[in-house]
Formats: sequence, structure tokens, C-alpha cells
Amino acid sequence: MPLKSSGTNSLIKAGAKLIDSPESTLEELLPAYDERLKAKKESVEPELDNDQERKIFYLLSLEGRHIDDLIENSNLSPEQVSATLL
Repeated sequence: MPLKSSGTNSLIKAGAKLIDSPESTLEELLPAYDERLKAKKESVEPELDNDQERKIFYLLSLEGRHIDDLIENSNLSPEQVSATLL
């Protein structure tokens, strides 16, 4: 009689990890995704048309930033920051 668990056993031998929750899925996928985002950000130099775009671009990061933080740190008006982000 053939062993029914031979497929799963071979996956475990190959280094498979248990994914038993949404959190464990994110733990596995996010580091790789984060590295790809960093590499993409480093390899792509955007075309920035004016000083406002440059100020805001260099204030942005992979982590989220509140628009109020961008306004405060760019010394631009709320209208200018909003229009630039669009």
C-alpha cells in the first residue's frame, strides 16, 4: 500500500513552512515583498518636474506618512502638497 503522506513529507524535506493563519502568510511574504520594493525604489529615478515635486518625493518613504507631516516638513501650503500628490 503506497504511503499517503509522501507528497507532504517531500515538501517538509524541501523546507516547506507551516502556514496556519493570515499572519504567518504575511510573515513569509512581506520580507520578500519589502526587498523588491526597496530594490525597485533604488533602481527607478522618477521624473520630477518642479521643486514642489522634489521636496515631497524626498520626504516620502516606504512607510506611510500623514499629509500633515508632509505639509509641515516641506514648508509648502496644504493646497500645494495636495495638488502635487495628485
